[in-house]
Amino acid sequence: MDTRRIDFADLAWESKQPGLRYKERRIGGHRIRLLEITSDYKDLHWCELQHTGYIVEGRISFIYDDETVEYQKGDGILITSQRHHRHKAIVPEGETAVLILFEPN
Repeated sequence: MDTRRIDFADLAWESKQPGLRYKERRIGGHRIRLLEITSDYKDLHWCELQHTGYIVEGRISFIYDDETVEYQKGDGILITSQRHHRHKAIVPEGETAVLILFEPN
């Protein structure tokens, strides 16, 4: 396995729930994921994990305890793992968002 280059085209899509599929590579203490999220995705639980990423295509909103922030193509994301940054994701009806996320493994 080449640890210097990730060829997402060679990785299979995985899906654990409707509206979300991803490709991922884990190397050492790092995980990089390519995600495709549609409006069919329903975040059932609050996520408290750290996410750093980039919106490749589309729009996605993250609902936090105190506000909702919309991100769109070209935006970077930085969500810390602190409890007051817990979040849920939502994609506008009929749309698809594509993200790259860099996360601790």
